[in-house]
Amino acid sequence: MAETRLIYDPYGAQAHADPYPIYRRLRDEAPLYHNPDRGFWAVSRYDDVAMVSRDWERFTVTKGVDIDNAGDLLGPGFFLAQDPPVHGKMRAVVKQAFGLRTIRDLTEAGIRREAEALVADIAVRPEADLAVDLAWLLPSRAMGVLLGFPREDADRLRDLGIAFMRREVDQTVPPASSEEAGMALMEYFEVIIDERRRAPRDDLLSAIATATIDGVPLAGEAPGMALLIYVGGFENVGCMLTNALYWLALHPDQRTWLAANPDGLPAAIEEVLRFDGPQQSFKRTTTQAVELHGRRVPAGAPVYVLYGAANRDERKFPDADRFDVHRTGGRQLSFGDGIHHCLGAPMARLEGQIVLETVLRRMPHYELTGEPELAPSHAVRGFLTMPVAPACSPAAA
Repeated sequence: MAETRLIYDPYGAQAHADPYPIYRRLRDEAPLYHNPDRGFWAVSRYDDVAMVSRDWERFTVTKGVDIDNAGDLLGPGFFLAQDPPVHGKMRAVVKQAFGLRTIRDLTEAGIRREAEALVADIAVRPEADLAVDLAWLLPSRAMGVLLGFPREDADRLRDLGIAFMRREVDQTVPPASSEEAGMALMEYFEVIIDERRRAPRDDLLSAIATATIDGVPLAGEAPGMALLIYVGGFENVGCMLTNALYWLALHPDQRTWLAANPDGLPAAIEEVLRFDGPQQSFKRTTTQAVELHGRRVPAGAPVYVLYGAANRDERKFPDADRFDVHRTGGRQLSFGDGIHHCLGAPMARLEGQIVLETVLRRMPHYELTGEPELAPSHAVRGFLTMPVAPACSPAAA
């Protein structure tokens, strides 16, 4: 049977349910793809994705990085949508807080306490939801530890963060419920930033609230900067954790090996990020005409950078469609590349290792009891629900 005409639509149901077959066709048939109906171009091979991510002079972020421009809500503090020199100056405000040593000093003990408490509660239940009760709750609390907002606010912020992430199939703009959640999040951070300006503490929120750039205090940028850090850490880690728990449930032999060999967890996290990463795509816009794969992309054209496709590129990763926690070699691109590489990547990896180590120690034979619900999103990939039986016997698992 002849294959259908190649059509890639990131807003459609096909891309939501399982984008990887169409990613393969893009890499093989149209490494530079153009969708004239939606008005975008897309790159899908590893080397092209890495090149576009690094080349900020020809592929700018200043026209937005989200394919539906959801980041516009964050206003001038959204430094992910800034190129040098502004990007570097704004990024420097928070860069030190995201250094690996600082993260371990400030947050590791708190993340471990939260993970132990959440998993201990789940492990004794006959049924639980690893997404709702663990994977989405822990990163919200962890961001509270890092940023410095009250622990009792974490559950509400989690709910708002999930609502902000929601999208509707075939719609190229966020739904009203997403915008309302985003405005509620922004209002929260505006209030707490104002509180920190009046009474600074030893936390990242105070550092943002009192920061200066070229001697000028941050004004309207500060709440959006804080919200960017929260949403980035919450969305990416929540998706990463659900994906890890899901794929390990489907590969019990690899899960059993990891439970017995926790030193393999760092490599396992990298494989989860490669195989089914949280960030599937970002957008860039050409600043000039660009020649690629024998075609000409005009200036001012949106280019979708498909990290999810690049991470399954057989040219970079042998047997790329196989999940293998023992895989070595090849650097996944789920956290981006170049000057816009994710600042929170060390913290995300730390959270992933702590959660998996805790789950595999306390309930190594958990079993899915129903089909998890995918998060409704065009750009990130994870699960909103994951029903499990936590304490299955080894034979059942």
